[in-house]
Amino acid sequence: MSTPAPPPDAAIDRVVPDEVALALRAILDGAMADSLEGQHLDFTEDPARAARPAGNPDARLAEIVLDTAICFANADGESHVILGVADRTAGPAAFTGTDADPDLLRRRIFDRTQPNLSVEIREFHVGEVRLLDIRVPQGLSVYSRKNMAASRREGTSCVPLTDDLRQQIGFERANPDLTARPTALSISDLDPGAIAHARRLLEQREPDRPAASDLDVLRRMGVIDGHGRLLRAAQVLLGRSEAHDFIARHLWRRAPGGEPSATGYRGPMLEAMAAMRDRVETLRDPEAARVELPTGQEVPIPNFPAQAIDESVSNAFIHRDWSSSLPIVVDQSPVALSVISPGGLPRGVDADRLLSTPSRPRNLVLMRALHTLGLAEETSRGFDRLWHGCQRGCGSRFSFAAIRSAVPTR
Repeated sequence: MSTPAPPPDAAIDRVVPDEVALALRAILDGAMADSLEGQHLDFTEDPARAARPAGNPDARLAEIVLDTAICFANADGESHVILGVADRTAGPAAFTGTDADPDLLRRRIFDRTQPNLSVEIREFHVGEVRLLDIRVPQGLSVYSRKNMAASRREGTSCVPLTDDLRQQIGFERANPDLTARPTALSISDLDPGAIAHARRLLEQREPDRPAASDLDVLRRMGVIDGHGRLLRAAQVLLGRSEAHDFIARHLWRRAPGGEPSATGYRGPMLEAMAAMRDRVETLRDPEAARVELPTGQEVPIPNFPAQAIDESVSNAFIHRDWSSSLPIVVDQSPVALSVISPGGLPRGVDADRLLSTPSRPRNLVLMRALHTLGLAEETSRGFDRLWHGCQRGCGSRFSFAAIRSAVPTR
């Protein structure tokens, strides 16, 4: 079967995303389609247009498209399946086209998935060859066939879902990471001082790898997506805030129940978190009590261990609900420390089993960026450190209940 070589078509850019259009043009220029597939892009040939069609091509196509849609829906981000391109043929000959009915394919995917998966299918042409762009949106649940068979896209492969992976995806979909969402901001909208601060932290961790530019800093922090867009994590960590918009407040009471003196902190979070930790540390009493060891040596016991302060403040910023406009509130006196972080516990986390519940961070992209800067543990075991820090040495009047409220969003 021969197919006329389709010329480059300027209309491609108007119907498919830029990365898909670039891949199509690369195939026209002689690349093999499967070398351009990735986490969010797949090329599929219609079995009816194969060199040697076998069996029932329509039924085979329905199965292929169904499995691929499920695979992409269980991965992260929007994905595209381009139907009508042979992935193991180089150059224009790869464009074999399709006569498939978009509405029929949509219905088959919707009817044969659990829960029902809705995809968008758009027809377009490269030269004289008709293709279909099947857009698979970011999934809202874990998707499978009616018999529960399911997979997930990893690189260029569809990997069967294990029970653990099903649970992980289900938790992530029930607790979406707002800091992973793209924004319309540009680098010029970020705070230069905060970017410089992040650069210093990066270079302290990797002195042999200086950051080439602000863009390099952001990429290494993982706060730019594959389309070059700044993520919400970049806005939170490095973005300016409105003059009236406090993201955190510190209240200092010289005596319990007394009138507090208040200090407000605005964004960027990277600066505000460091300033808040310094404020709490400065006002703590390093010798709230003294303990005499069997050797006769006296050891000072602080009212709040430095480790507990660091973990409670850091966790309040890292794991708060960043969709809320309420500020973090740290209320401190010589005998009590209360840290309140906006947002409830993620689904699946019980307040009565915080020490035994596996870590389920709310803001994964934000946490990983701070981990890259050396400011957070990627395993997010902060509550455990709070507990052990207080066990090792808290002043006699220190109440663990106050610290326990420091991490409502572990």
